[in-house]
Amino acid sequence: MKKTLQVITTSVAYVYTLRGVLSRALATSFCALVILMVLPLIFSLSEAAAWFLSLFAYLIHTVIAVTTHRIILLGPESVPKWGLNKLTKREFKFILYGIGIGICLILPGLFALIPAGGWILALLGMCYLLGRLSLVFPAVATDKNWSFQDSWVATKPHQLMMITIVVIFPLVVAIPESLLSNHPYTEFISQILSAITTVLIVAALSIAFNSFQSNRN
Repeated sequence: MKKTLQVITTSVAYVYTLRGVLSRALATSFCALVILMVLPLIFSLSEAAAWFLSLFAYLIHTVIAVTTHRIILLGPESVPKWGLNKLTKREFKFILYGIGIGICLILPGLFALIPAGGWILALLGMCYLLGRLSLVFPAVATDKNWSFQDSWVATKPHQLMMITIVVIFPLVVAIPESLLSNHPYTEFISQILSAITTVLIVAALSIAFNSFQSNRN
């Protein structure tokens, strides 16, 4: 638990210290997310258009994650001053690993079909896999050749810690956003909080990755 708290507090400290750099590098992405939030309020969108906006939002969150990982692990000089301005092989690989984790989560998700407490087994299984596989994201963001197997090996001594960082910590930092979502006319603030939440979660994963690299092989 002490190590977990150290990783979380260190990540928050990094975000605070680098707040100016992160704000500039992520400004365009934040603005794009706000625009995506406003569009459905102005226009009546078709199902296809809504799906396209959701896909675009996922791409933006990918850019936010990759940018944050690189700034924290490689320094401010690792990205342009005003952030990444195009998708590269790195971002597409990041997306593919995200899809890969989604596919992996299907198997424990099948436990939800069991009557009564099956959903509990499904939830626990998905949380466990997320904790064990998520180190591929900071690795890909920093151009390191990691696979799911590398993440699995590196996280073996710290399984509970990774579940806390990848599952419990995000739930805690998302509380303000969840509370605002129940009130009208708070979409703008909610979107900003969502982006900040993403940065904090990514930062914690970056610090964990930096700590566990030595466990590889």
